[in-house]
Amino acid sequence: MSTIYCAGWLDHMEVRSHKKELNMSRTHKALIVVTSHENLGDTGRNTGFYYDEMSVPYWALIDAGYAVEIASIKGGTPPYDLGSYGEAGKRPAAVQRFLDDPASMEKINSTTPVSDVDPADYDAVFLPGGHGTMWDFTDPALATVIGKAWDNGAVIGAVCHGPAGLINAVRADGLPVVHGLRVNSFTDEEERAVDLVDVGQPADGQDEHGE
Repeated sequence: MSTIYCAGWLDHMEVRSHKKELNMSRTHKALIVVTSHENLGDTGRNTGFYYDEMSVPYWALIDAGYAVEIASIKGGTPPYDLGSYGEAGKRPAAVQRFLDDPASMEKINSTTPVSDVDPADYDAVFLPGGHGTMWDFTDPALATVIGKAWDNGAVIGAVCHGPAGLINAVRADGLPVVHGLRVNSFTDEEERAVDLVDVGQPADGQDEHGE
């Protein structure tokens, strides 16, 4: 049985794959999927993935010995939220480390389209946030990746708006991967606090699953 972690999930990565004990004699692989959507609805503002929500788990996995690959909904260079990029000298350490690392920057600048991803290759899948996810994380290809990764026993993680990628994901038995689970995410109340409730985003996990 797989497990979804939306907070503290990295603590569980080295314990088990939820079907069998991890074989630490081989290199384990993790996939990070980011949004490809860049327009914040009808606000005229930019959006995309959040750099710190991508880079913090990225480095935690790399430092734990995982091979990490990055995909996006459309592939190629995904947009990032300008507010998450920060200023030189003031960025979170994980973001600056990512920007300074050529191999990591090559990954984010040439992401794999999620439709080309083989879920069987990964022991974990992580979904960073950024408001762009509310437009394209309902993509059927992403739902397929999450559902099959779940069935394979992978650890599924998400943060902030990232759980939008769980909305359409189903298990092999046809039930949602979130069936019977409590999932933490950016809430409607938090959206109201930043005046982003009705800006045209199609995804709403609270409405979809009644939470």
